[in-house]
Amino acid sequence: MFHKDILRLGQLPITRFLRFAPTFGSVRCRKNLERCTQSWAKIWMGNIDYEVNMEMMKMQKQTRIKIPSVDGYEIPAILHKSNMNSGKRIDRGVVILAHGIFSNKDERGRFIRQAELHLNHGFEVIRFDFRGHGENPIPDKEVTIGGMIIDLHSVLQYAKLMNYERIFVVASSFGASVLLLYLQTHIKIKPDRIVLLNPLLDYRKTFFESILPWAKDLFNNKGFEELRQTGYITLEESFKMRLEMVIEMNVMHPYETIEKLDIPTRVIHGDKDSKLPYSITKEWSSSSKYVDFQTIIGADHAFKPKPDEKKSFDLILDWLYRGE
Repeated sequence: MFHKDILRLGQLPITRFLRFAPTFGSVRCRKNLERCTQSWAKIWMGNIDYEVNMEMMKMQKQTRIKIPSVDGYEIPAILHKSNMNSGKRIDRGVVILAHGIFSNKDERGRFIRQAELHLNHGFEVIRFDFRGHGENPIPDKEVTIGGMIIDLHSVLQYAKLMNYERIFVVASSFGASVLLLYLQTHIKIKPDRIVLLNPLLDYRKTFFESILPWAKDLFNNKGFEELRQTGYITLEESFKMRLEMVIEMNVMHPYETIEKLDIPTRVIHGDKDSKLPYSITKEWSSSSKYVDFQTIIGADHAFKPKPDEKKSFDLILDWLYRGE
């Protein structure tokens, strides 16, 4: 069985998460997780339809799966498999798409559209819901960053057990911070390549000492009084952030991973981002020789206008599949 504290990692602060990471990395734990993952992969399968154009649906087969998390629940996910005859091997690799906060595995359609492009290169795609988002059964008031790290690890472990030749990760916004913190742990499964989209690198300067109007409207005296009285603070989309997660954001530093990165990484950020500070991303991206920093001039957060979205897609594909 897993160590009793490992089962509760989703509710633990990061210090205890790291404390038990070596225990989780034992051979016995890995074997237990492997049996669990293969079992659920066979049991929970079924087709799901999305509101997308018919041509895309002809090209893709979207399958709903549940990936077991190491702390005892199932992560809802979508596996994209190609029905196209692209002339390339379909089993050559997988791209894992990690969404941002207040979003879900669709990323308001952006991840669905992006998935089609990876299929054209012979890669399958996994989109999943972090706890507190989308169809994930864990409610927002129970979310911690440590728990989100476990979600990402569980998805990467699933991909590894499926024997993909290569694993790429594209992480957006808050999801990028989760990926960077995960790469600081002892249990990490290293992707072959990474893309960070408008990444959140500094929690303190983004939320608590922010120059951005939206953050000042939420993390202020009124918000902190709610936190003291109720144990959570209400954010965008009525997302209730618990006290433990606020504390984690005060003591965790995703940017510290950047200068230690040894994985080929492309960072893409719009210089007109109204949600996350572009200047912080640009500054930290220059600290590692493994990071290729790309600016989309005039782009806001999430590259919402279609021309900016296309530019981001082109930069993603260029980085992941260059030379092919």
